[in-house]
Amino acid sequence: MSKKLSIKNRDEVIKIARKVKTFCKSGLDISKGIYNNNDELISDTVYISNYGEISSVRKAVKLVEEALDLKIPLQIPEDIQKDINEKEKLKKDMTPRFQVKYGKFFVQFD
Repeated sequence: MSKKLSIKNRDEVIKIARKVKTFCKSGLDISKGIYNNNDELISDTVYISNYGEISSVRKAVKLVEEALDLKIPLQIPEDIQKDINEKEKLKKDMTPRFQVKYGKFFVQFD
């Protein structure tokens, strides 16, 4: 997105994202009263997906995609997407791997 998000709007988007995450973590239980049906959930998720620079929005959209088996496009600025990709690459590089080395090894005990 080219325009800057005001603090008031940012707080509102984060509040909606928290609401979406809570509803998804409760097992999409309509009796909890957060949402009356899945259409309301989807419309809120589509609205907040325009603000992909906020991490809680990305998490909320991911939860909805997994829960409802949908694909909702996220609008993530290029610089933030680059940071996310670098973090994922570092995370993969830091994953411990099993290594086997062959050869003769001399172990000496004192």
